[in-house]
Amino acid sequence: MREVFIDPHRIEFLVRHIATIFDSRALAVGKWYFIGVSVNGLDGTWVTQAIDDASPTVQTWSFAGSIQNVANMRIGASPFGGEWLNGCVAGLKFWSGVELTSAQMLNEARSYLPLRTSGLRSWHPFDAGASTTDYSGNALTLSGGS
Repeated sequence: MREVFIDPHRIEFLVRHIATIFDSRALAVGKWYFIGVSVNGLDGTWVTQAIDDASPTVQTWSFAGSIQNVANMRIGASPFGGEWLNGCVAGLKFWSGVELTSAQMLNEARSYLPLRTSGLRSWHPFDAGASTTDYSGNALTLSGGS
């Protein structure tokens, strides 16, 4: 399972079933960050940019083994239990079956509305606080904790 894990001080992109952390970034309290991940088969791109960064940090990798499909997407919850994001998530856009370049991900970061609608599976703007509604038209309602 691919996961983006955020603890109070660091964000990590990991593949849990092979216990590999592919990249991470330290987080500063009180600062907004854009985080984008695109995975195409065994290759991936991870883009992060803090609000005051002059340019984004882009990392790419190739997985050395098979990757399972995403079964659970956690927003602000650790896969290890008992650890929660002490912060805010402004929105979530999720595409399936398409690969976004780092430039496309950064363009999406600068737009609240989805720019690319092809392959858009779910869109949760969270502009009215915690909401489970999917505005992509695919009715993929979020469930779980709040």
